[in-house]
Amino acid sequence: MNAVVATQEPQQPTQQMRRVPETAAEADYALQQRKAMAYSKSSLVPAAYQNNVPNVLIAMEIAARIGASDLMVMQNLYIVHGRPSWSATFLIATVNACGRFESMQFEVVGDDPTKDDYRVRAYAKHKSSGEVCRGAWITWAMVKGEGWNKKTGSKWLTMPEQMFMYRAATFWARAYAPEVAMGINTSDEVEDIQVNVVGAVRRAPLESLESRLLGNEQPQAELPPPADSDGVMLTVATVMERLQAAGDRDALDDAYELSRQLTVSDDDRKALFTAYEKRADELDA
Repeated sequence: MNAVVATQEPQQPTQQMRRVPETAAEADYALQQRKAMAYSKSSLVPAAYQNNVPNVLIAMEIAARIGASDLMVMQNLYIVHGRPSWSATFLIATVNACGRFESMQFEVVGDDPTKDDYRVRAYAKHKSSGEVCRGAWITWAMVKGEGWNKKTGSKWLTMPEQMFMYRAATFWARAYAPEVAMGINTSDEVEDIQVNVVGAVRRAPLESLESRLLGNEQPQAELPPPADSDGVMLTVATVMERLQAAGDRDALDDAYELSRQLTVSDDDRKALFTAYEKRADELDA
């Protein structure tokens, strides 16, 4: 007699049968996802985070690293031209709240923020060592050389005093509290950088494009090296000499302006800027 084998229909997964996190890391990630989902459904978070769980998770990760609240980071981390960026006021507030420094202050030289001799730098006193940490001077030579004031509707033209302080604070944070900014630019920096990037784009003529596609492109003539108004060829060494020999602020700013014509490495650019700052301090002493 053949035995009758009872068959059992496969059970459908139930809520109780679903896989649960096996490790603490998985359990923590699941919790973060649930929190991010809740944040993304709120109308109080900025539009960049509404119904966007991945953006919320990134903001939560940044908040955990700098010791800030999730909502505070989302309200102060903007997306400008597709890039995340801090508000300058948040960066200043975070430095003041980090506990390592006394409140950030600003040193201002000049009475009129529209004049070429106006400059600002940020400083703060280190609580444990008592050292006064001073940032880089922000000058009109720098503003014009970097093209920060060339954008239509630029705030450098309408509210220069505030922009000088914002940029000075950003430079200070880059030097003395980089963990606060985490390598993220401020929103006004991103706006200024975008101007430079767009301004640097050059479109070749149609004939040149056609030649390249057909493989008939002619070698371009080598560009002459940069030179000053007297025809003297500019190099890192010659510009460095002018920076170190500058007898006043105008001569120093003119020498630094010449450095903008050079195509140099990051190390050389940093060395030139350091020489500029050193000579500026000597002239101000």
